Parts: sequence; C-alpha cells; structure tokens
Amino acid sequence: MKKLFTPLLALFLIVSLGSCDKIEDLTNIDFDANLETPNMTISPPLGKNIRTSGYEFLVSNKINPLGNSDIKKYLDKIKKWDINAIEVEVMSVSERNTYLKNGTKLEMKSSKHSAISTFTEDTPIFTGYKYQVPSSVHSQVEKILNDKEEFDVNFMGGLNNNATVIMKVKIDVTITANPL
Repeated sequence: MKKLFTPLLALFLIVSLGSCDKIEDLTNIDFDANLETPNMTISPPLGKNIRTSGYEFLVSNKINPLGNSDIKKYLDKIKKWDINAIEVEVMSVSERNTYLKNGTKLEMKSSKHSAISTFTEDTPIFTGYKYQVPSSVHSQVEKILNDKEEFDVNFMGGLNNNATVIMKVKIDVTITANPL
C-alpha cells in the first residue's frame, strides 16, 4: 500500500502545483490606458539645411505612465504591456503643402531601452493627420513601458518649408496585472 500511496501523492503534488499558475492567471485583470505627450511644437525650425533641402527640427517631450491612476495603482503587479497602437497626431499646421522629409525619426527612450520609427519617404501632413507607428516597433516600446518610469519622446528630422506644426504622440496600451 505504501508503494502505491507515494506515487499517487507525488502525482497529486505535481498536478496541484501546475494548476496554481492557472489559478493565478484567473485572477489577472486587463485594463486599457491611453498615454500621450503634451503638445509638441515644431517652431521655429533649426534653419534651412542645404544638404537636405529642408528645414531641420528637433522637439522633445515626455510621457509619464505613472500619471495614469490605474497604472500607478497596479505598478508592482503589472505582468504585461500589450500595445494596441502608437500614433503621431498632427493638431495643426501653419502652411499648406507641408511634408515631413524622408528620414524624419520618432524616438522613445527610457534609461534602459529605446525605440525608433523612421519615415522612409516624404510624407504630406495636415491638421488631423495621424501617422501609425509600425507594429514592428511595439515590442521595443513595451520594454520601455516595462521600465515603469517617465521616458523621453523625441521627434527629429526635416520639413519642406518653414511651417509651425503642433502634434502629440499617443500610445494605446492594454495592461495585464495581478492584484494578488
């Protein structure tokens, strides 16, 4: 009887320990958060660059995930960040026929990680224009978010004219946390 009981006890322990993770997963909660920079203004550009035939600019701002009350509440319990979308939204442009020059970059950077999205062609912009950052960049931004700190958002490149452009960067993310 003792020989039968020991293997059954071992099997019971293995099964019950394996199901603890499943039980813990049942207590996970998902919530959505929208993170964004304050308005970023390109004005005045750094000046005309003969090499690029455009007006160069560099604007910077920050996103602080801890500014979101749900993220702050579950900060130490967050298990996963799943980015749904990252976009650059143009709020206003002072001149018609304005476009971002090929090679313009959007960079997000924490103390440990960075992510860059590069415009690969001249891109017309106008009030209401939304640029969707490619999903290939999402995993790097998830690492930045997992650092759980304020991070830099830099937008640098060129415009074809001397326009003033106001924009913001938005991140739509679903967060999985376990409150237990």
